[in-house]
Amino acid sequence: MSTLSVPPVVATYLAASQAHDVQALDNLRADRYEMYWPQSGERFDRRGVAAMQANYPAGGPTIEDRGIFGSGDNWTGQALLTYPDGKQSWVITLIEIETDAIVHETRFYADPFEAPAWRSAFTTATHGAVPSS
Repeated sequence: MSTLSVPPVVATYLAASQAHDVQALDNLRADRYEMYWPQSGERFDRRGVAAMQANYPAGGPTIEDRGIFGSGDNWTGQALLTYPDGKQSWVITLIEIETDAIVHETRFYADPFEAPAWRSAFTTATHGAVPSS
């Protein structure tokens, strides 16, 4: 987590996400809440996202927090997801808060990949490297 002062609603929301606590997540969302997944074109309202999360096959992925950054009403979370089948994916979540509630989220997903050998002379490996299988 960053050294910035993360608002309690954001910190609690991220903890509830890691715990797959659908009720706690719903309690932290504004009535006009919306989640958008640009890659699939899906939009969820508050009821829709709660129902989707409650019915997620095998309980959903484990979430490894890799940081939360932002200020004011706009925060960005970064995490590595590991699904029940072992597949991993990065997620970047843009979070907007208003009056101590989450009003909007946009989530971008990206699968890890091996870097091409030709770039190795220009980079160093990070903790975000493709996990070994």
